[in-house]
Amino acid sequence: MKKALALMLASAILLGAVPAFAENEVPEDDGLIIIEETEELIPATGSEAEAAIAPLPDATEKPGAEVTEAATEAAVEITEAPAPEPAAEYTAPKVLNITYDGIKVNFDSLTYIDDNGIAMVPIKPLAEYIGFKVSFDTKYNTEVLSLGKNYIFFNLGTAYTTAFGNDLYAAAPTIMWGDKVYVSLRTFADIIGSELDVTDYGESMTINMRNSTYVNDYFRAQPVNPWGISSRTGYMVWVSLSQYTVRLYEGKQYMWKLIHECPCAIGAPGTPTVTGSFEYKYRTQWNYDGYYVGPCLVFYNGYALHSVLLRYNNTEYDGRTGVRISHGCVRMKKRDIDLIARTIPVGTRIYITP
Repeated sequence: MKKALALMLASAILLGAVPAFAENEVPEDDGLIIIEETEELIPATGSEAEAAIAPLPDATEKPGAEVTEAATEAAVEITEAPAPEPAAEYTAPKVLNITYDGIKVNFDSLTYIDDNGIAMVPIKPLAEYIGFKVSFDTKYNTEVLSLGKNYIFFNLGTAYTTAFGNDLYAAAPTIMWGDKVYVSLRTFADIIGSELDVTDYGESMTINMRNSTYVNDYFRAQPVNPWGISSRTGYMVWVSLSQYTVRLYEGKQYMWKLIHECPCAIGAPGTPTVTGSFEYKYRTQWNYDGYYVGPCLVFYNGYALHSVLLRYNNTEYDGRTGVRISHGCVRMKKRDIDLIARTIPVGTRIYITP
């Protein structure tokens, strides 16, 4: 083998294919290392070695026309695929403002236009602003609006509604969203006789409810409302001396609603009850030998609304009403003054007429 290899190298040198080397000179690494003690040629390490031991492709898997055509068809399909439709442009919900007689009503939740173009509002803040008392009947799933002894019933999940004793169908079903009951604004306005003026500003819309003739007629029938009495709280007490009557109202100026009425005793002829407009200042109790009066709601100097004379075991020492007997204070039965004391805060208007 050595002789054969030497002959091959000599022939190569003669032919000029391989340069001659000096004796004992080692050629640069050309990928092969000559080992005298073996007859094998070992590939060197490195990238060329890795390439040398890489598997050859299967002769049966020859890339040809079929592969090329498939790739071309795929490319054509991708190229010819329709472009996706642009996403629909987002439209912000229209801001809906509700006013009553030109004054904006403040809501603590959303007002909106539904898919059928119907304005939906949380009924409680709107109805209370107008003058209704609002409560929710959990037994019948009904929002109840009351104005005196007149009622409107909005039933959850249905358009069926009862207003002042008459059955009707609202423009949209009554729904509950969160803990708020929503009803059709148009239906509520029609029930109470209020016309709607709509102004569309594009991004917002304002709907003004005109004064309700039904609500106005109800409040005009209350004797205190034409007088324009105001109060720093949501309550007002009217004492009519000629009628020996105390009346408790809830609401606001021109829109007071009577919520309690009771008889009273007033100042004796020599110590008459003062008349005029006052404010409730503080609460106390006055104790005497054998009886007391209380609670006492003081409204002017030593004048107060208080109980009839009571023994300390809470039986009546002198329980008379409808007479002129006191030193100027207004006396009521214990149950009546207790109710008023629980209801009105300091600052409530006390209005006393002859």
